[in-house]
Amino acid sequence: MKRIIGTSVIAVCAMALGVTSAQAATVIKPYFAFKAPKVSLAGDLQTGLGDAVTGASPSFFAPSAGTQLISGFEATSDYDTRALGIGLIPPDTNGAVGTTQYVELINGSFSVYNKLTGTLAAPRITDSAFWQAAGGQRTGGDPRLLFDNSSNRWLAVGFNSSGSGLQIAVSETDNALGAWHAGQFGSFNSGFQPIADFPTLSLSGNSILVGTNNFSADTNGGARPFRGTTLNVLNRSDIFNAAGPITSTAKQFTTTLTTDSQGNLTSADRGFVIQGVNRNGGSSTADVVAVSLSEFDQVTYSVTAAGTAAAAQTAVQLTGASDYRSPRAARQPTAGASARVVAAGDERIGSSIWEVNGRIYFTQTVRLLGTDHDVVRLTVLDAGTKAILSETNIGEGPSNSFDYYYG
Repeated sequence: MKRIIGTSVIAVCAMALGVTSAQAATVIKPYFAFKAPKVSLAGDLQTGLGDAVTGASPSFFAPSAGTQLISGFEATSDYDTRALGIGLIPPDTNGAVGTTQYVELINGSFSVYNKLTGTLAAPRITDSAFWQAAGGQRTGGDPRLLFDNSSNRWLAVGFNSSGSGLQIAVSETDNALGAWHAGQFGSFNSGFQPIADFPTLSLSGNSILVGTNNFSADTNGGARPFRGTTLNVLNRSDIFNAAGPITSTAKQFTTTLTTDSQGNLTSADRGFVIQGVNRNGGSSTADVVAVSLSEFDQVTYSVTAAGTAAAAQTAVQLTGASDYRSPRAARQPTAGASARVVAAGDERIGSSIWEVNGRIYFTQTVRLLGTDHDVVRLTVLDAGTKAILSETNIGEGPSNSFDYYYG
């Protein structure tokens, strides 16, 4: 049975009571309610931290029996980024694979690896140095990175210096160490300390989609509650323009979160962390999947004529996911079964979504009903009907004693 939150949001620590949809009003889930600032870490390094400190070659991990792992290597660590004088929690880790390179762009650093050997192809630099070299601004982080196989070029998005706007950069070639060009777009300027948070990124047919969660304070220095979402739809050819991204043709769809006096949603539920579906080729229609603001489910909709001035959003539909709850903090295996010390995030779809052969694939971290462990759920949708074809819960099983998160 589908479940929704049955209690109003009073504070960020408000309890969520699950009741049936026939019994409860649709109120926003409390863990989406406020934006917590990133935590800055001291730049000094401890000793004895392994490869990151000693400068040794990356460690390759031997595959276990029955796997098809060819090679694996340790990529950018917190200590690597702190060695550049920057340390941020969370790191917002993400990367992409190109023709010859694996590239990581995270909060604080930009790293390029040889994908065959796992070695750094050049000295690591800060994320702001990367953006400024591309002609952009210093960044507050929250980057996303993709490699476009059709053009053999890299694509990155992240905050600009204000945090209320975004910047996008494209490489000239498949060499991530070569020249990049950046452009500015999008903005959210409501209230105090506005932030267009956690930008997502997707390539689909004629368009590039970038979604944001919008937060701002009512008073200077106050808490920043969730205000809604923005979907930026950019023309793919304009962004991959040889002279640099043309962002003036971008179209924005902002859904402002509104509630009544009891906290019930009165605005459309277009979800939290709206993530476009990546596809190689495709038509001018782009698809979006996001986690519902009020139900333990996903919402999905499309953008027609994406990449043109006539772009429009379709109505939202729920996918009908098997029931789940938001994840709890994960246990550190060596610290005891009850030591929940690792942040496992929330149920957002925090990674890229891909359509392949008429099927849409995505992951999220969930907690199954009646269990005490977080699992990574892999969902497969029919790209045409958006019906769920399969759900696989990685880490599920009575004998499992580990938490799985951030798939």
